[in-house]
Amino acid sequence: GHGSLMCTNGTIDGSFVCEPKGSCNLPSGPVPGAAPELCAGNVSAIHHGGQCIATCNAGYEASTNLTCDDGQLTPEIFVCTPLPTPAIHSDVSTQLASLATPPAKSLRSVMQSMSRWVSSA
Repeated sequence: GHGSLMCTNGTIDGSFVCEPKGSCNLPSGPVPGAAPELCAGNVSAIHHGGQCIATCNAGYEASTNLTCDDGQLTPEIFVCTPLPTPAIHSDVSTQLASLATPPAKSLRSVMQSMSRWVSSA
């Protein structure tokens, strides 16, 4: 705000005005990997003290959210970085094959049961 107050012989003279701190415009792109709506919530501006919740496309992660301080975004922009893809271990296919193939012992007992059933029919 602006203005001043003075105390003269026990009397306050003057005036002042309180003004809101400035809002921030949305960050300006383009931001590679970012969602079309850079800040979540379909906002048109960010009020002083508010945040732009940075949004990236699926498979990307935002470096930071942005904070509005009296008309200035801090930081001014964010970056979307690709998420790491999970490593595929070579022994996974071996483990899957062993799960899909029943052990020989149980297979043999199934075959014996079947042959007993067939011979008794």
